[in-house]
This record gives sequence, C-alpha cells and structure tokens, in this order.
Amino acid sequence: MRKTVVVDSYENGRSWCGAFNLAGNAWEWTADWYDPELYRKAMRNDPQGPKISTEPVMERVLRGGAWGGPPSSARSARRARDIPSYRSVTIGIRLVNTPSE
Repeated sequence: MRKTVVVDSYENGRSWCGAFNLAGNAWEWTADWYDPELYRKAMRNDPQGPKISTEPVMERVLRGGAWGGPPSSARSARRARDIPSYRSVTIGIRLVNTPSE
C-alpha cells in the first residue's frame, strides 16, 4: 500500500536544519503564490513569491513531491502549483513550532 510514512522514519533523511521528510512524503502547500518568472527575476536564496497572484488563475506553490508521484519529483527543491482549493491525499502542510525566546 502506497501512503505517507511517520515523519521521523528515515533518520538519515534529515535536512541541514533538522527537518524530516522535506521530499517525497507529501507535497506541501507554501504561502507563495505561483509566479512562473520568479526565479528569473529574483536571483537569491529562498525568494519570496508575490504578495498576490500575478497569473489569471490564482495558484499557490507546492513543494517536495509525494509518495504518489515519480521518484524524480521527490526533492525539496521541486516546485509545482495548483489552486488553493484543490485537495489530494498526496498534499499536506508542514506545521512549524518556533521556540519562544
């Protein structure tokens, strides 16, 4: 059965910042609106997407690939897009707990 796995299933799969499963478990919605020209216009690390959609169809960015897709999509840098109301068993969100200072 193809499905997501428990978040810390792959100890060696941690990112440089300690996050698990940044690729291949589930696509993750981001806060960014999709802009097909973003990486041509913004040449820096982690460019922020537009504040509002610049496209006729308002789509948000998805990251990371999912268990239901090809292995070539299972990478944290993989970017896709869809309308925010779209639902799928291969799409989720990442909750982040930031320690208070």
